[in-house]
Amino acid sequence: MKLSPEERLLLDLLRSVLHHQPSGSSCPGSDLVNWDKFLSLARYHRLAPLLLQGLKGEAYNLLPANVVDALRNQAIDGKARSLLLLEGLRDVAR
Repeated sequence: MKLSPEERLLLDLLRSVLHHQPSGSSCPGSDLVNWDKFLSLARYHRLAPLLLQGLKGEAYNLLPANVVDALRNQAIDGKARSLLLLEGLRDVAR
C-alpha cells in the first residue's frame, strides 16, 4: 500500500511519540506535503494532541508555524468537547 506524503508524515510523528525517538527519519520534504490534507487527516483521526506531544525540539521545524497553530487549535477544540461531554455525563449520573 502506497502512503501519501501526508500519511507518512503523520505516521512518522506518531512513531516519534510512541518510541520516544526524534521524528524526521522517514518523513517527506515539506514541499511535498499538502498541509490542508495533513490537518484534515489529523482532525479526522483526532490526533492533534498526540502529534503536538511528538513535536519536541527540532521536530517543530518539520511543520510550518501555521500548521502547528492549527494543531493547537484542534487540540483545544478537543479538550473543550471533552469537557462538554464530561459535564453531560455528570448531569446524567445525577
